[in-house]
Amino acid sequence: MKKRIIMLLLAAAMVSLTGCFNSEIGNDEKENENYVNTTDEDLPDLPNNEAGEGTESIEPSNPAEFDEGLSVTTAIVGENAILNISPVEGALGYEIHVNGTLLEKISETVYSLNNTQINIGLNEISVKAYDETGYIQSGNTTIGKLSTPKAFLGDKVLYVYQNSENAIGYKIYNGDEYITNIRIGETFNLDNPRIQDGAYALSVQAYGSASEGWLPSEKESVSLRPTSPSLSLDEKVLTVSLSSVGSESRPEEETFKVYLNNIEVSSYRVDKNTESITLDLTSNTLTGTDTLFELKVGDVITVESELNVENSDKFKASIVLTKSFFGQEEDNIDDEHICDDQPSIDPNNPSTDKPVIYLYPEETMEISVKLDYNGKFTSTYPKYNDGWEVIAEPDGTISYNGREYYCLFWEGISNVDYSLEKGFCVNGEDTEKFLEDSLKKLGLTDKEANEFIIYWLPKMENNEYNIISFQKELYTDNAELTVSPAPDTLIRVFMAWQGSDKFVEIEPQNLTAPERIGFTVVEWGGSELK
Repeated sequence: MKKRIIMLLLAAAMVSLTGCFNSEIGNDEKENENYVNTTDEDLPDLPNNEAGEGTESIEPSNPAEFDEGLSVTTAIVGENAILNISPVEGALGYEIHVNGTLLEKISETVYSLNNTQINIGLNEISVKAYDETGYIQSGNTTIGKLSTPKAFLGDKVLYVYQNSENAIGYKIYNGDEYITNIRIGETFNLDNPRIQDGAYALSVQAYGSASEGWLPSEKESVSLRPTSPSLSLDEKVLTVSLSSVGSESRPEEETFKVYLNNIEVSSYRVDKNTESITLDLTSNTLTGTDTLFELKVGDVITVESELNVENSDKFKASIVLTKSFFGQEEDNIDDEHICDDQPSIDPNNPSTDKPVIYLYPEETMEISVKLDYNGKFTSTYPKYNDGWEVIAEPDGTISYNGREYYCLFWEGISNVDYSLEKGFCVNGEDTEKFLEDSLKKLGLTDKEANEFIIYWLPKMENNEYNIISFQKELYTDNAELTVSPAPDTLIRVFMAWQGSDKFVEIEPQNLTAPERIGFTVVEWGGSELK
């Protein structure tokens, strides 16, 4: 009797503990750093697996008197579900059944069920009290277990790329040490004082609502970041270089997908020591998994790591097949011809239209501006002679070869396919207001935004809709700007857009800009995608 009283007090304590725990993690508005992480070490000793009398089920001898009114309550604590069973007078013990299968026979009324003992998803838990005649009472409850999330580590940022259904957040561990928790959609930056540089043994665990009976998932190790491929074309052989980072920073195995004009045609699985993949393009063909593809001018071949779940431009590379690949002469473009509306050389290649560069030094100074462009210049002003060597003044006035300019201008044909996967779908008549608001968020002054809008608005405002995406690394990595001396603030705005006769659902972008401090360089441009 004394022992049973002790167990009842323990059950009451566990219910109280559960209420406290739920108040901590069940509130989505609670700050992450206040999250209470309860581990198995926090649990009191519970009478789990103490019966020791085998696991053969007892069949009731008198089913007509079998009572299904047994009360069973559940408390989620850490990685355990605590079953509190209302005592049944005359019972010799209790059977614990999970999804119809006998798990354990116990003699006490508190039972600890670990998340490794149940399946992912909802689990039916049945408790049956028995005496010497058979079952005398039973009760049921439901306990859920979350699926294991998937995450990878890229550029010191942890991304959860495969979410766990019914999760409300994720706990981050370094080794066995709990670090913090993040909510759905958040990332975790490794510039965390609790993680020493290089000491990474990260894992992630999904957690759900304890009040709804969800046990956390099992922990999953975090994969290393995807490999950044680079492409080089020599004669008819395309080489995919994978050695941009050391093998110690690459996954043990990784699959690279090959796309022709955004359609997947083949894939290659390699280990972390593989330095390159070669694609034979002889006979002007590309070998796919099941088909041989005929190549033509303007075709785009892209290679991307399958781990690139965030669709970052850093983990894929593209190349455009020009006329020279097929032994044809390229179009002759006069670099000295100045025309804002210079047409594209090849409609298969996206144009880079009217990028202009403003220079705002804190004092009059000599400045060197160079552009490493993945494409071909079609027009520059003043003439680009392997760079611009100019004198700039704080008001933005630029002096070059005895003339004054307010900006540096260039445009060209790019070897890059710009992306519209994230951005905005804007009604044509609302484009003016949208550009005014967006360019302010992106850091342009009213004067700079005015120049941008008067160039692009006439091309856009009469469309039914405009799909607009402000490019980031996909533009800046393929039009690398080098300014010497280095500016304190660099703002580059590049808009890819396409007219549409219907509204298109698109994931919105978050538009931000650095604060203008000291020597500031600003560039804007865009590309209309056909």
